Amino acid sequence: MTAGNSVAVADDVLRLIGSDHPTIALDVLGPQISVAVIVPTYADSRFLLDALRSVQQQTFTNWRCYVVDDASPENVDAVFEEFRSDDRFVLLRHSANAGLAAARNTGLRVCAEDTIQFLDADDLLTPWSLELRVADLRQHWNDPLTAGVHGQILQCTEETELADIGSWTGKPSVPKRDWLSTEGESPFTVHAPLTKASVVKSLGGFDETFLNGAEDWDFWQRVLRHGFMFKPTLAVVGAYRQRQASMIREHGSIHLSRADALFAAAEQWADVDESIAVSNARMPFSESKLAYQRLIRSARWAGIRAAQLKSVDEAVTDDILGFLRPEATVGTRRDDCFRAAKGGLIRGLGLSTHVVKGLGSDSRDVIEQVAWDISDQLLDYCASASVNSPAAAAATLSLDRRRHVDVALLAETNADALELVSLKSRLMNAGLSVVAIKADYALGDGGATEILSEHFDELVPFNQIALGSVTCDVIVTRSPVSPATLDLIDRVAKIGTRPVLLAGPDRELLLEDSPSYDAALPTGTPDEIIEMAASQKTPTSTPTERPTRCDFALLLPAEEHPLDAAGHEWMMEMRDSKQGETAIVIGNGPSLNDTDLGLLAGIDTFGVNSIFLADERLPEPLTYYVVEDTAVFKDNAEAIKAYPAVHKLFPTMYLKQFADEEISENTHFFRMNLGFYGRTAADGTATGTLCHPRFSTNAAQRAYCGQSVTIVNLQLAYWFGYSRIVLIGMDFSYQIPDDAERNGNIIVSRSDDPNHFHPDYFGAGKTWKDPKLDRVMVNYRLAGEVFAADGREIINSTVGGKLDLFPRLPLAEALNN
Repeated sequence: MTAGNSVAVADDVLRLIGSDHPTIALDVLGPQISVAVIVPTYADSRFLLDALRSVQQQTFTNWRCYVVDDASPENVDAVFEEFRSDDRFVLLRHSANAGLAAARNTGLRVCAEDTIQFLDADDLLTPWSLELRVADLRQHWNDPLTAGVHGQILQCTEETELADIGSWTGKPSVPKRDWLSTEGESPFTVHAPLTKASVVKSLGGFDETFLNGAEDWDFWQRVLRHGFMFKPTLAVVGAYRQRQASMIREHGSIHLSRADALFAAAEQWADVDESIAVSNARMPFSESKLAYQRLIRSARWAGIRAAQLKSVDEAVTDDILGFLRPEATVGTRRDDCFRAAKGGLIRGLGLSTHVVKGLGSDSRDVIEQVAWDISDQLLDYCASASVNSPAAAAATLSLDRRRHVDVALLAETNADALELVSLKSRLMNAGLSVVAIKADYALGDGGATEILSEHFDELVPFNQIALGSVTCDVIVTRSPVSPATLDLIDRVAKIGTRPVLLAGPDRELLLEDSPSYDAALPTGTPDEIIEMAASQKTPTSTPTERPTRCDFALLLPAEEHPLDAAGHEWMMEMRDSKQGETAIVIGNGPSLNDTDLGLLAGIDTFGVNSIFLADERLPEPLTYYVVEDTAVFKDNAEAIKAYPAVHKLFPTMYLKQFADEEISENTHFFRMNLGFYGRTAADGTATGTLCHPRFSTNAAQRAYCGQSVTIVNLQLAYWFGYSRIVLIGMDFSYQIPDDAERNGNIIVSRSDDPNHFHPDYFGAGKTWKDPKLDRVMVNYRLAGEVFAADGREIINSTVGGKLDLFPRLPLAEALNN
């Protein structure tokens, strides 16, 4: 028989098979895709600039880049400065270092784009990287099995320049990646794939317990074992720097330990989240590989039988189905199954691949349609038959990271933590499951994490609650509610979580000028919270739309100036160095004239602002000299710079006011957060932290403003470790002279200063600000709570005055106790 006769016979058979066979709809083009590029950074500013430039130079332009400063000790703002004019770049900042996984998750929590591109700060994207992968992903956008596309990443030395990668225009062979093809290994570096955001977020992002590497390997393994696959883009899409000080080199033993665990996981049956899984990829790799061979051979046989029987409906017979392992990892290999069925059909027709080209277009379409039909029949059978598989039911590895608890406790300060810990046992005695949220990197470091860690075996990261991998019926926190806490409450309320404020004594921390969010939240006693969680009773009111930008990571860059690397290093050296010691915080009220300052000899002291006017009365130089107020600094700059204290501490916002020669080895700059004064975001949106008191237990990262420099000093003293703080000169009483000129909060004196120890302090011609003592008081109250919760104390030894919040002791007695 000639080839022409074979083609004619095949045409007849295919017309018969295709006469009543419906056309199979193929993938259609996806939408105009947007991309979120998430760039975590910690101590790698040397490389960050090139990484961000590689994003900015993309030929594809529909992207937004989220730079997540993971509480880096470096000045990330200085690097970011080049990109501020490009509104596609967003700077986020963690309040405390939380690790690579948490930083990526923060980017996930904030972004709203269709796809995710992860990019480490020391790596690069080629100029065409996003354009080519977006084009490829659009072709598979409606395929539920395709999680994304990936290209080739080339390794390079750390000296590689951005310009070097512009020549990497080759078309490498890039394999598709599914569970079987990985052989248990990490399928690619983290910036090789462009991934659908829905897939990444549905799996809850990265596991934040992975602090020193392999977090991406763990995540991709979870993606693939839920049945997803990544299609190839035949291009070099990025560069991976081989750094001398990389995480894998510094933490080799940890990485090996995790690699051992991940390879062991590849040889176990996996329990996955069935609501997310798109196909069955639960079988151990070794068994999956053999099951795959059975599937391919079954598809070929079915193709041959379709040609022999001249019917696709009878091609998939019981003996073929019996040959399969229905628990197989099959869902991500629809293409492979299709090709095998197509090859079997061509073979059954007595043709070869090159002869098929001689068939008519209708016949070629039938071959395609029959092959897809056979593939789908086999895969549908495996999917349905594997549900009740005894082997699958014996899964030993849980890859379903989602879980549900009855109650989650959210504390912003150590004082909050103590109150919520006391609630824990009552909830557990009522048979309720309880977790505490680790929120320091997301809400601010207020000392809660340390106390919660003592009472809970595990703290659930903030992002895991926000991304929905851990859900709860009730979330309990305390008033006053910060806008950052409110942001989380708003997120979880949408999925049915009920927020409640723990009832208790009025802490008097709310101010009239502060946005009042607490009124929108129900308050409950421990008994009422137990009833609410047990009955799943919905409160009568829940938070709705907010006028503020509540995400804490977005607030921080708006509220504060950059970190100073040298100042941060010194602050880290000072951490807890003064444990067990007493320090004096000197106020500048008139009572200072009635105080025996000779008693300060040999005691560490904090002095502020124009304390140099009392310098001749001090028995020795101040230990710490601190200036916060901009008006004070402007009016006294030369005297402030020249003042000879042991250590001089200034907010980083004053760095530009110092020439290099004016910064001595005892001059240190710390970051100060200005949110209390109503700072706004770059777009003019209020941050929502106006008059909201906050106390930082990590002054190396930031100290919060609180209407008085004393509040800053208390945060510095806490960080240094002092066990007792003694206040003097805190009269807490002001009068504004009748002849003073006032413009809003700004006051210019025209006569002697009646409010301080020296008439020239804010004397004629000096500028000062309305002290607003009600605002100072709420911050004093919070500071007192934080100190007390840590077993420390604040004593007021002021002679007279109106500050009665703290216990009073005469100065001599306070220093001798």
